[in-house]
Amino acid sequence: MSKFYATAQGHGCRLLTAPLLFSARGAPGDGTATGLGLDGDHRVNDIVAVVAETRLAPEPGGPPDIEGVVALIGRVFVEYGWVFYPAQELADLFAFERHYSAPHGALWVVRRDGGIGGSVAVERLDAKTAELHRLYLDADLRGRRLGRELVETVLAWCAREGITHLVLWSDTRFDRAHALYERMGFVKTGERVLPDDPNDTREYSYARPVAMTARGATMRRRAESPGRMAGGSRAHPA
Repeated sequence: MSKFYATAQGHGCRLLTAPLLFSARGAPGDGTATGLGLDGDHRVNDIVAVVAETRLAPEPGGPPDIEGVVALIGRVFVEYGWVFYPAQELADLFAFERHYSAPHGALWVVRRDGGIGGSVAVERLDAKTAELHRLYLDADLRGRRLGRELVETVLAWCAREGITHLVLWSDTRFDRAHALYERMGFVKTGERVLPDDPNDTREYSYARPVAMTARGATMRRRAESPGRMAGGSRAHPA
């Protein structure tokens, strides 16, 4: 079952304890921007460190990351007030080699503070089709384009592997995920109810061609959404 999303500012950042001073003159050793000296050099290094530490991005993941991904998904379930049975919900992760090791698929994670703050996986279904799984972000990381980067990472893998069609299932309550998918050219293709699910889960299915330009994604979304073309509003606008 593919549940999205759980959005971060300030994590992994080292804050400067003193201002970086600027002056018109700046003599060597005075700590100003034009003649940095020892103190100035240290402060510039601090700024570089802050920029480097706050740049979160998807990285390849593997079996050692499973514990962190499970913990991430557990935090999302708590956020939504859901019951969480990892063995039932995440059977694919616990059978990693069968689902996500090459050539079957792949996993990517967003690392921060020694843990996992985001994830996405993809599994090959047949020679031309793959399914996106496990797109999650911690709540404080949403809205920073990391979700888009994770999906784009999957699309790039599909293109390299000769996959032409990407599909996914997403819980109907993940509104922000649906808006992201639709902005990226995915089209809703169906709905299902998971039987005997303790969280009363219903899911939407989405699909898109792997090879699609940004303009093509926009045109396709408009073609599939007549209400939007006519100026009508959606329940969850992108």
